[in-house]
Amino acid sequence: MALKRRDAALAAVAAFIAWGYAVSWLPALRWVWYAFVAGLVVSVLAFLALIGLTSRLPPEAKPRPDGVKFMGSSAWRTEVDGLRERQRYTKASLDLEAPLVSKAVDDLLELIMRDFVCSWYSNISPNPVFPNEVDRAIRMALFGLRDSLRNKDFAELITSRIVPILTAHFRDFYDAEKAVRGRKLNRSVTESEELDLAIASKFREGRLHPAASLSFPDLKMIQQDYLRTVVTNILPKVLPPEMLTSRAVSVLVREIVSCSVLSPVLQTLSEPDTWNQIMENFGRSMLQDRSTVRKLRAALDQHAVPSPKSGKTAMSTPRIMPGDSERKFEKFIRSIRKVNNLSEARRFRSEVASQLKRDSQEETSDQVYLRRLEMGKRLLDQKVHHFSTGGGIGCPPLRQLLLSLLRRLALKMHLW
Repeated sequence: MALKRRDAALAAVAAFIAWGYAVSWLPALRWVWYAFVAGLVVSVLAFLALIGLTSRLPPEAKPRPDGVKFMGSSAWRTEVDGLRERQRYTKASLDLEAPLVSKAVDDLLELIMRDFVCSWYSNISPNPVFPNEVDRAIRMALFGLRDSLRNKDFAELITSRIVPILTAHFRDFYDAEKAVRGRKLNRSVTESEELDLAIASKFREGRLHPAASLSFPDLKMIQQDYLRTVVTNILPKVLPPEMLTSRAVSVLVREIVSCSVLSPVLQTLSEPDTWNQIMENFGRSMLQDRSTVRKLRAALDQHAVPSPKSGKTAMSTPRIMPGDSERKFEKFIRSIRKVNNLSEARRFRSEVASQLKRDSQEETSDQVYLRRLEMGKRLLDQKVHHFSTGGGIGCPPLRQLLLSLLRRLALKMHLW
């Protein structure tokens, strides 16, 4: 509650009377008031003397100095354009031998940046400088990896390094499973997590991978620590030294690659359902393609015109060789005359023509043999011409009908 004037006046009178009684009881207290007043006066006088003795007249006004150079109106636009040019980022192509593979890797990098970097960095800042630097670092790492793998023999790497590792892993797992399920795997056990842990404890006598320890219920932290160790050993081999000089950059790249990229990928690949879905997708498409091919072949077989059987002539084509007797040449001519369809005649003529062309280029060729081939080729040309104009039994029924109609029409026009 605010004090009134009367209350303040009464308080002042009471204080004055109390001060008088106190001084009368103890006379030395009156020097306290004198000391307070004297100190106040001396302080004010000292402050005024300090101001009067140290103050000076203001110097003549000087022109304002020029500001920084880039703040000038002429250089500002240039500096802004230069800053935008420095912040502009162009993604470097991987320049692989297969353009489709390069495009697939570029698309994969875009998905990685979208899902693993921009998904959380967009909540911090809209400036794309940081994602661009991360993308540049990843691409430089891929460039280093590409250069180191170009001179590698992948066949030798797979056969001498990867296949023995897989074989040893499968053998050790089979031994661990035999130790739990029995020698013939006929021991009745319930499929559960305890069974998996028991098999894992028998795997290589409990000496498991560093990222698969049985003493921790949650393996995610252990797996990420192992991935950090692996990535730390790999980064100096794929990244340039100037990028690793900054500890912040190296830590960021290590954490992003190990925890945001490799860890989800390995978690997905370690799931059996992932491989089941992959096999199901590929198997379904293959079975559908096989069924479609079977239906198509059945439809073609139903509508196809059965080709006439030509006996042994269709199975094997008789040939003549230099120095053959007259009897073999007659057999060759008889086989040509027995040809009764267009496709067989064309095939036979093609073989004889190629044989004639090949043997006629030799310097020491038999002239009798060449004349026999030319005679056979002429007979085959006549056969092909005969079947092409509609003669013989090798033409399809529809074609024979059309040819007969055309002949009748031409005959009527000629008579008319």
